[in-house]
Amino acid sequence: MGFVDSMCNSPLSSPLSLRSSPESVAATLGPTWSPRPGMSIRIPPRSPPGSTAVSPSWSPPQGSPILGETTPPQSPQSSGDLLEEELAKYTASVSSCSVNPRYYFDDEISFFKVENQRFRVHRHFLARDSVYFQELFAGPLGDFGDRESEAIPLEGIGSAEFECLLDFFYDGYEFLPLLTLRLIYFNSRMYRSPKDSLSQWITLLSVATRFRFDRLRAQAIRAIDESATPLDPVDKVVLATKFDVPAWLAPAFVALCQRPKCLEEWEAEKIGLKRTVQLARAREEYRDAESLRGRPPSPIQMYKSWQPSPCPASPRDDYQAAQCAAHIVDEVFFP
Repeated sequence: MGFVDSMCNSPLSSPLSLRSSPESVAATLGPTWSPRPGMSIRIPPRSPPGSTAVSPSWSPPQGSPILGETTPPQSPQSSGDLLEEELAKYTASVSSCSVNPRYYFDDEISFFKVENQRFRVHRHFLARDSVYFQELFAGPLGDFGDRESEAIPLEGIGSAEFECLLDFFYDGYEFLPLLTLRLIYFNSRMYRSPKDSLSQWITLLSVATRFRFDRLRAQAIRAIDESATPLDPVDKVVLATKFDVPAWLAPAFVALCQRPKCLEEWEAEKIGLKRTVQLARAREEYRDAESLRGRPPSPIQMYKSWQPSPCPASPRDDYQAAQCAAHIVDEVFFP
């Protein structure tokens, strides 16, 4: 064995066998040297880049076990995860809220068939104010109306009347302050007079009475009473009878009793035979009372609120004349 062989296989492992790289071994032994077959040279692995053996400034990476950390730090949540978490919290908070009993609208839309026309409107106003429609939607027909082919039929009302009702709900009301010149209260809500004429208020009275819109009916009665164009007494008797407004009957009979002109035939047909006879009797008794002071009766201003009182023997003014006529009407029509 040569010197080189003994040095490379020595158990003391010279610097050539323990610390030198292949390049340094070749440079030391010369370019012509090569290891013999079967000869092994133990070369230690090189230090990794950044090792303290090379650079004293090296430090272990964050999360290394050398620093005593057992688990690596978690990566921060993405913005998408945070948004989903906040949405879940908000959805849970909304579901826990209670329902406001006044302003939680059901915007269900239904089809209606009125005469030869189709209507597609919200149920809200109809069910809110009408006992008739509340019972209708709660009954067997309440399942209809979602499709045009299953429109809910409304009998006993014309298409123009139904359209007038919808005009009032969609365009004819608004919230007003509590203090107004005309204090008209309906559950803290006040309707304003729509752009309608007296005839349209009469139409609303008709629809409200048949379909049990109680608040609208009360407002229509008030609007007709306060209309700038008062109703003819004969028409007022007819409407009071048809739509069950008994408060209108007595003032209308008093006006007809004091009217200088007697009833026409068409007026008698409108109020009926029985009332025509009663009115003729009341007019005769009133003229007898007026003749006591020597002047013919004259039309007077109607008072909406009156109380029957004994007819004075000699009426001194128009108010007493009205009281006299009211007493006669009370005896003849409402014994």
